[in-house]
Parts: sequence; structure tokens; C-alpha cells
Amino acid sequence: MRYVLSLLLVGAIFGTGYSFAQVKSEVSEVTGVKRIESESMRSLHSDTYTGSHASFRAEYVNDPENGTSWIMSFYGFTKETTQISQTNQFIVTADGQQFRPNRLESKTRNVSNNLMEVKRAFFSRSAFETIANAQKVTISIGSAQFSAIRPRRNDMRLILDQVPEQKGPQTASNDSSDSRR
Repeated sequence: MRYVLSLLLVGAIFGTGYSFAQVKSEVSEVTGVKRIESESMRSLHSDTYTGSHASFRAEYVNDPENGTSWIMSFYGFTKETTQISQTNQFIVTADGQQFRPNRLESKTRNVSNNLMEVKRAFFSRSAFETIANAQKVTISIGSAQFSAIRPRRNDMRLILDQVPEQKGPQTASNDSSDSRR
């Protein structure tokens, strides 16, 4: 059973090819939160991670109460806790420029007798955009380093394409649906 589950998990992670980047978009009818995110995890390469596999997902969240968030979520799969679970150091280097998240959330979960280490890194739109469009990206989490090749970051660019950059404050007078016209 564990073997079958491992194959399914690896298939879900590795099954995302270079050119098959896809995102899904949804708006909660209850909270009004809009979310655009990778449909699947994107594999990362590492020679320094002691776990069995690492991947990431990209996400944009527009929450009417908390504003917008541009997120890269890291997932590490392992038998035992690694340095990823224990560090608060998260640095993305994109074409030589370093970005630290504005906020970092961490958790570890048990999944079928394995651990899943999760880091959610929150960036500004400009940092997210630079990371998405860079030729070379390295993610350093503690002492572990991961490379996110450009084709695997297509989801980030698709998310950016769906969220136009604001050119200034939006007011009722700027809104074409203003009923006073």
C-alpha cells in the first residue's frame, strides 16, 4: 500500500511536464477571497536536501480584508525532520538578486508514514514577478539549496498574466460602472 501511495505521489509531482503549466482560479462566494494558484506541484532539484523530494506551488490571493499576497509554497517530503522544518531562513536568488519573503509560514504534517515539510513565503508583486521571469532561480532554505528551472516557473507567469498591475488607486470615479453617469 505504501508503495502504491508513493507512486501516486511521485506521479502527481513529477507528472507536471515542462510545457504543461496550468493555474486554476476561484472566488469564494462566502468570503470573496480570489485565489489563482498552480494546479499541481512543480518539481525542484537539490543535491543538498536530505529529504526524498521537493516541489513548489505558486499562488496569488486577493482577500478583501487582508489585501493581496504573492506566495511561493515549498513542499519537502522526507522520512525524518530535516533542516527545512527548523529554519526561518528563506532566500530566493533570481539572476543574482536576492529576495527574502515579507512573511514566512512553516508547518510539518504526517502523510502516510512520511513527513511533509511546508514553507509558505509571501513576496511583493515586484519580487514575485522578478522571480517568475528570471533565467536562473535558486531557493535557499536553511542550508538546503534548490533550483527552480524557468519552465517550471511558467505557473508564476500565468498568474501574473491574470492579475493586471494596478496603475493607481481605484475610486468610484474611475469605475465605468458608476451609476451616476
